[in-house]
Amino acid sequence: MKKILLPLLLAVLTGCAGQPQTPPLAEYGLSFPESKENLPIRSIHVSAAPWLDGRDMVYRQEYKEPGRRFSYAQSRWQASPSDMMERYLGQALMAHEGRVAGQCRLHVELDRFEQDFLDSQRSRGTIAGRAILLSGNSHIARHGFIITFPAPSQTAQGGVAALNQGADHLALTLSMWLKEPEYLSLCAQP
Repeated sequence: MKKILLPLLLAVLTGCAGQPQTPPLAEYGLSFPESKENLPIRSIHVSAAPWLDGRDMVYRQEYKEPGRRFSYAQSRWQASPSDMMERYLGQALMAHEGRVAGQCRLHVELDRFEQDFLDSQRSRGTIAGRAILLSGNSHIARHGFIITFPAPSQTAQGGVAALNQGADHLALTLSMWLKEPEYLSLCAQP
């Protein structure tokens, strides 16, 4: 019996040891905003299209199948794009220490938060959607956006870098929009 079990045990152990190891799953997030504003915004809420609900890192091959979305197999976001952008925009735009928030709310709807491959050598990060400024139950204004930044590499890491730049640019764009005199004075009212 020992003569049979020992070779069998060795065969099983060598078979397991010879299997290629799957690389660990890489998780990415957004960096901290480069600039911070103290705008009179009471709250920021970000929602996203259903395909952006999870933690998948989405990309498209615009040059092959522009309508099809893919996900990186070994890379994920630390949180959903809407959760990351809500935290990011809150840090970049909302009133901080010692300042009372205004009466307006900002709702951002994301349609795209992805890496787009233009061809086999070029890609970009794309953030697209709309921002809606609300006061009470009233719609005050709406601002659409499409922001793209070239990716430094054709990898998940390159997409992350481009989307980080895009997030910072979106915060700057929304800040400039919210500073328009009519919105600033309305939102600053108690």
